Order: sequence, then structure tokens, then C-alpha cells
Amino acid sequence: MKLVATTILFFFFSLSGNALFAQNVNFIDAKEMPVGRSAHGTATNGKSIFVCNGFTTQSSYSSEVYEYNLIDDEWSLLTDSTIEKRFSAAEIISEKLYLLNGVDSNNEVVWNLEIVDITTGEIRQGAATLWPAKSVGTAVWQGKLYAFGGSYSDMDFSNKFAVYFPFTDQWTDLPELPVGIETRGEFVDGKLYVFGGWNGGVSNRIDMFNLQTNRWTQIGTMPKGISAHATAVDGTKIWLVGDYSDLESLAYFDTKDNSFHEVQSNMMGRRHAGAVTIDEKLYVVGGNQTSSISSSLPSVQVSEIVSSTLENEDSKSILAFPNPVTDNLNLQQRLKSATIYNVDGKVVKRLFEVVPFQNIDVSDLKSGNYVLIGSSDYQNYKVKFVKQ
Repeated sequence: MKLVATTILFFFFSLSGNALFAQNVNFIDAKEMPVGRSAHGTATNGKSIFVCNGFTTQSSYSSEVYEYNLIDDEWSLLTDSTIEKRFSAAEIISEKLYLLNGVDSNNEVVWNLEIVDITTGEIRQGAATLWPAKSVGTAVWQGKLYAFGGSYSDMDFSNKFAVYFPFTDQWTDLPELPVGIETRGEFVDGKLYVFGGWNGGVSNRIDMFNLQTNRWTQIGTMPKGISAHATAVDGTKIWLVGDYSDLESLAYFDTKDNSFHEVQSNMMGRRHAGAVTIDEKLYVVGGNQTSSISSSLPSVQVSEIVSSTLENEDSKSILAFPNPVTDNLNLQQRLKSATIYNVDGKVVKRLFEVVPFQNIDVSDLKSGNYVLIGSSDYQNYKVKFVKQ
């Protein structure tokens, strides 16, 4: 009975959310990848986007890892020596890129965990995953890698769930998924949210795993099933990008009130794409449009999603001084990255590795009001300041 009540409540929020917050998201084209790519792993360290393995317009299986440096606006090859595979996963922890599972050029699902140093491109083997599968979902929380679901074959689906500890190179089983499925998900506030997927049919389930209670709960259903989608998290919102059939599908789920919002956009239609968020921007990378590898897209599109973040009540306030400021602004908080926005929500300056009491040169900014939003570990921070 509790599940039924939760689902009904979710539909109430979903329908009212769509009515009140319907919006358009405008994408612009970023620099294309060197070659069209799909069914790849995608990860970010906040400075670069890494596109790993997958299939390209020339090959059904790729061993390449490419890096897109956002500051230089350039793509470069990090390594071409990983295992040739597609439908693998990728995550970054402490400047190490973790590549896992997938299906190799012998059309066999693999157990492998490859660890790539994103500075040198050197590769070492980590502990094998606990099940060989493709299209495994992954997410990172507090320096640990979580893997879930996937498939052993076209009609044999996994409900496995496990956590990997990088410092000990060990995997540990966790309570199994409610269903065996190829799916995607993200963490918010110690809770893993998993959306839809494919297990012989398209799912519209939303399941949540709470690390504190060590339990799965179905918290609702989406208005439609989705599969072959990508996910990316921004604050309390989880973006759902693309779909196997509805290639232009774009939506987000707000974990603050469990509301689901379908969004209109000009995104190029795609499935089996990658997605990440960086500095309140949503990047959509690659994907394909038909069953042929020739339809693999080199396209990278990006959209500002700053409006929700500027008003994010979950961001902690930090002290900035002097305020008003003329030339140099100082913060009391260490930040891994930060972005300064004007009153129109446009990015005017990006910062990396900000230390407390470091002079931040704002002398080039026009007089007016600004918002600085930054992150450190797993917390977002925000401060408003005035430039004289």
C-alpha cells in the first residue's frame, strides 16, 4: 500500500510540475569530436570531458579515449590502448578514469576494470567487476564507484549492484536491483536514483537506493518509458537525455519534491549518447540515430541550465570580501571550481582550484551585481557580490 500511495503522490507532483515549469532549453554546438561516436562512456573532472570506447563511424569497437579540454576548446587523444569495446561505462575519481564492463571485439561481455591516469594516459588493471555485462549503469558518491544492472546477452539482464573502493581495489556486493535491466542513474544526497531502461521492454520505473537504510524503493513512474538514455546531475536535478525511439527526448527529475519535468529543446536527436554537467551547463556528447554505426554523431551540444542553480536553496552561502569590490575578491571557502554570472545568468568568468583568501581578479568586470557559484567535494556554494 505504501508503494501505491507514493506513486500517486509522484504523479501529482509530476503533472503539476510540468504545468507550472514547462520550459525551453536552447542548445548551441560545441566543437565536434574527431569522429562520430556512440555507445561510449562519458566522464568529467570539471575541466575536461572524456569520451571512452564505443563504436565510431569507422569501427564497431574502439580502444580510444579522447579528451575535450574546455578551456582550450580542443579535442586530443589521451590513449588508444584500452580494450576495444562498446557499451562500457566511465567514471572519474581523483583524476583517475575508471573504464568498466562492455562488450569486446569478440562480441563477449567483459569483467575488466581499466584505470587510466588522465595526466599521463597510463593504464593499469583494477579488480575485475563482479559480473560480466554490457550497458552497466554507474555513478560515483564520496569517492566510491557504484555499478548496477546491465545485460549478459540481448535477452539476459542483470540485477546486480556493487560498490568499488579505489584505495583498496575491492568490490563489495550490495542489495540487488528490484529488476534486471540496462539502466542509468545518479546520486543526490546519498541516494541513487535509477530511471527506466531496457530488459526486453522499455521501463518507466524510477527506483531509489538509500545508502543509509541500504534499501531499494520504487518511488514512482515516468509518464513514458525511456531506454538508451544518458543521465547527468546538477544540484538536486537529474537530467535524462535522449531515448531509443524518441531521440529528442529531454527531461529532468527534481529530487527535492520527486517531480518529473519534460522539457522542449532544440537538441539534436540521439540515443546511446553521453551527458555531463559542468558549471551549470549540460553537455550532450555523441550518440547515434539508427542501428548503423554510420549514424554515429560527432556532435557535442551544450546548454546553460544556470537558472535553476542561481536560485538553488541547497547551496551554502560563503563569505566574499570586500563586498562591494573594486579589483580583487577573496573567498573564505576552498573551491574545486567556481563560475561568476551576471544578472542575466551569463558566464563572465571561470575559476579552478580557488584557495581561501586568494585574490580573484574581477577588475575586468563591468560595474553591477554578480553571483559566484562554486563546488567543493559534494557541496555547492553561492555568494552574491557587487562590482563597483
